[in-house]
Amino acid sequence: REFFRLHQHELPPATDVVVVPKRCLDARQVDLTMATSELRPLMRRLAAEAKQRAGRAPDAPHAGASARGHSSHGRDPAGRDS
Repeated sequence: REFFRLHQHELPPATDVVVVPKRCLDARQVDLTMATSELRPLMRRLAAEAKQRAGRAPDAPHAGASARGHSSHGRDPAGRDS
């Protein structure tokens, strides 16, 4: 929550973010530094994609995205190869 409070101004307007931790993640090891290093690149990517969509016609399809909004490039939401 602290990460999003501090960085909410970087999110595009009307953006909902759902974070689901991996089962193997030990919650006691998660701190603001770790959250920042994992989530900041994703927020930058969301902002860049929103800016790119704003420059296209409203009915133009988003290249490389599926109907669910996930990249089709074999990467998870954090940008790591899956």
